Amino acid sequence: MAIKLPAQEVIWRKLQKDWAKQSKKIVLDEVKSNLRGKVLKRKTGRLLRSIRSKLETTGAVTDGFSISVGAAHGIAWEKGFTVAARTIRPVRAKALRFIGKTGDIVFVRGAIRIPRLVMKARPFISTAAKDKKPLLERNLKIMGEQVFKRSFPDITVEISIG
Repeated sequence: MAIKLPAQEVIWRKLQKDWAKQSKKIVLDEVKSNLRGKVLKRKTGRLLRSIRSKLETTGAVTDGFSISVGAAHGIAWEKGFTVAARTIRPVRAKALRFIGKTGDIVFVRGAIRIPRLVMKARPFISTAAKDKKPLLERNLKIMGEQVFKRSFPDITVEISIG
């Protein structure tokens, strides 16, 4: 059974999908730019390769898009993280051996207390979306006005996004 839709509804669905596709690409490019040195410096590229994006749909209607990170350390950088304080002790020897701050080899008998480490958030996804929000809104406004002009040529329309 085929369902007939009014022409305007089909046009609006196409507008939503086109806007979501275009916006997804804009924000995804900004996220990748953030991972190439703008926010975080790239070491292996694993975090960059774990970025995924998809259009969000409900039935036949495109609602928007989502961008997610698959690597666990990406979520930690996006939100910030804390490593608890801990004590390390030698297990197989009488002393611990490590490289000190000056680059010297250091031996320590007994235990060492490592203080708590708090890393502040360095968001690369949420900042990309916030930075590109005015551009996305402008694109939606332009596309919406074009659809209205096509559908209702004798009516003047101005769309404001608030």
